[in-house]
Amino acid sequence: MRAGAPDQVPEDLDPRPVALVCGATGAIGGAIARRLTAAGAVVVVHGHANAERAGALSGALGGASIPLTADLCDPAAVAGLFAEVAASVGPPEIVVNAAYPPAPDRPVRETTPDDAHAHHAALLMHLNVCREAVAAMEPRGTGRIVLVSAAMADRPFPGTALYAATTAALNAFSRTLALEVGKAGITVNVIAPGKVRSDELPEPAEPPGPYADLERISKLRAALPAPPSPADIADLTAYLVSPGAAAVTGQVIHLAAGEPI
Repeated sequence: MRAGAPDQVPEDLDPRPVALVCGATGAIGGAIARRLTAAGAVVVVHGHANAERAGALSGALGGASIPLTADLCDPAAVAGLFAEVAASVGPPEIVVNAAYPPAPDRPVRETTPDDAHAHHAALLMHLNVCREAVAAMEPRGTGRIVLVSAAMADRPFPGTALYAATTAALNAFSRTLALEVGKAGITVNVIAPGKVRSDELPEPAEPPGPYADLERISKLRAALPAPPSPADIADLTAYLVSPGAAAVTGQVIHLAAGEPI
């Protein structure tokens, strides 16, 4: 199964729910937006500031899809985003956040407070999105929240302390949120990819910074011959928001070719 293939969807989302995909202008978010559209959702394409790319993806999705931009670090902007979604296509029953801000990775001795703030912005994004998602879902008594984290949270590696700490915090945040909102019929789950292959992004001759050594080690430890693609992540997302996953919540699912085994 791959994004954009409606004839291969095993379980349609019925009736057509509204799905807000934050960070949809990236490779992973875009694949999720296409997959959920194929499953029958009305997808709202969110981008941080790239209105042109968000518009192009929304146009390609067709139907009632709309593109919106907002700074997820700004609580007022996120509140405005959800209000605009509700006014345009209805309140979202599915919310996915695949956004992560640009942030440097380096050894702790070289890390600056600005580096920490850059990574902390990712957790703030998830907090703002989840706060508004829960407010939109609770009155309906149902909802699906899927957050994209990273396998790095459970796989320490030199030079990636802030990224690992931030994604580990996100995982703990999501599990706690799942306990808080489960009785309201809302599920919260995390997908934690390792290395992701993508035809949309050119493969560098050598990964930057600390990731060069990590790349080699991951290949040796992986159980499967190839890392997941954005479409693989999108397929898992489609399952987690489907009726078949109604009993799945508070889970952090690694999608890293078996590397964390």
